Amino acid sequence: MKKQILLGAALLFAASMSFGQGQGEGVRECGDCSLPQLECMDCSFELNIPTQIGAVGENSSEYDQDGIDNSVTVNQLGTENFSYVKQNGLMNVLGGVGNSATVDQTGNRNHSWIKQDGDYNTGTVTQIGERNFAKQDVGVGYAEHNIASAFQDGDDNVSRQKQRFDNNWASVDQVGLSNYAEQDQSSNFNSVDGSDATIIQRGDDNQAKQVQRGSGNIAWAYQTDWYGNGMNPNISSENQNSTAGGSSWNDSKVFQYGSGNESCVDQFARRGGTNTSTVYQFSSSSNYSYVTQNAINGTNNSNVQQGAFILFGNGYPQWFYTFTSNNIAKVDQTAFSGGSNTSDVYQAVSDNIAYILQFAETGGTNISTVTQFGDSNTAGVEQSASSGGLNTAVVTQGMDFFDPWTTDNPADGNEAYVTQNAVDGFYNYSFSQQLGLNNWLCVDQTAIGGNNDSYIYQDGMNNSAYVNQNAIDANNYSMGNQNGNGNSACIYQTGNSSVQF
Repeated sequence: MKKQILLGAALLFAASMSFGQGQGEGVRECGDCSLPQLECMDCSFELNIPTQIGAVGENSSEYDQDGIDNSVTVNQLGTENFSYVKQNGLMNVLGGVGNSATVDQTGNRNHSWIKQDGDYNTGTVTQIGERNFAKQDVGVGYAEHNIASAFQDGDDNVSRQKQRFDNNWASVDQVGLSNYAEQDQSSNFNSVDGSDATIIQRGDDNQAKQVQRGSGNIAWAYQTDWYGNGMNPNISSENQNSTAGGSSWNDSKVFQYGSGNESCVDQFARRGGTNTSTVYQFSSSSNYSYVTQNAINGTNNSNVQQGAFILFGNGYPQWFYTFTSNNIAKVDQTAFSGGSNTSDVYQAVSDNIAYILQFAETGGTNISTVTQFGDSNTAGVEQSASSGGLNTAVVTQGMDFFDPWTTDNPADGNEAYVTQNAVDGFYNYSFSQQLGLNNWLCVDQTAIGGNNDSYIYQDGMNNSAYVNQNAIDANNYSMGNQNGNGNSACIYQTGNSSVQF
């Protein structure tokens, strides 16, 4: 059965209506739109392996080179070997240029340390074994166009790489269990792009940390859980802070496969810069993603895909999926001085939570899209815009992953909460769609000097919808469409002009 509601406009109008053919089992009483609170997670590391291993073993090598175009290669086989390579530019105030250092160590508890100063230097470390430690320290001078790479095969290995200034590239590749990789890059203020960092970890219980400061930074992390049982999850933490003087943008990509993985991304862009974060978490369940973005007169873009991801071929979207559940995605975005926030979250197949917080100041824009497939999902969107800004929230729940347009396999028990506030703003816009049974939808809008627009579509049985609109020197507009039996809706409107269909 199809139902539509029609109420007339009224000045300072306040009304409540409930409709449908009786209270179904899943129908809920009207109430507030308070978003469910999530436990704070920070992707903190508990490093239980040594960060520095001494040189008391079979072999010890220390090599010091000054100048340009120098090369050194170290090969060590055994236990507790030590290698220290220093390439300096004492003959050049800016440091050595074009130096190369290669260290190969096979065995357990080996230690490699490469120190390079200057430009166009290359450092490579390969360690095969367990409980090995690799460190590369690149700078001073301008320290540009340097390459640092490390490969470790085994368990309980540690890699730390530090690069200073611009256009540097760093990578760590680790295979095994309980490994730790850390990369730290800092750029200068001379109007050039920053650095690239990549960490690849194949195994369980691995930890990846990347910190970038400067302008034009790119960070990429790939982690896969060999066993896929969530007993030894991987953790990724990325922190990017762009500074004035160059291309003020940050780009972060995180790929995690398995169960119980955690990803935290923290980005800050200045002077009209752009933050872009993409997080993919696939395969199993109980993954966590937390994205924090701040932009001054700039743009924040976040895309989180858990168990569901979308690709475009021939101009049309193509959905791909893995059977996942109990995933959590939290996105916190703040745009100052006319900036904009955009967040997209895709989740499948059940018991997932998406929580979006957006604040736009001085004419900024908030846009949030949440798509959840399957049953028992929760979506919460909270948006605030000031001084001419606008809020847009689109929530879709309950689609069948195999055929998003079918209603043959109705979802059950999804919940959506949307809260929007526009102060001296343009308008609040909310569109929510729920397919299936026993769904709950709550929309709360407040506009001062703007408009509230709410559109609701529910297809199924025993669904509930609650809309609360407050307008001060503004207008309210609400449109609802419910198909099925046992549905219920409550509409409250207060303002200068309120229209409902």
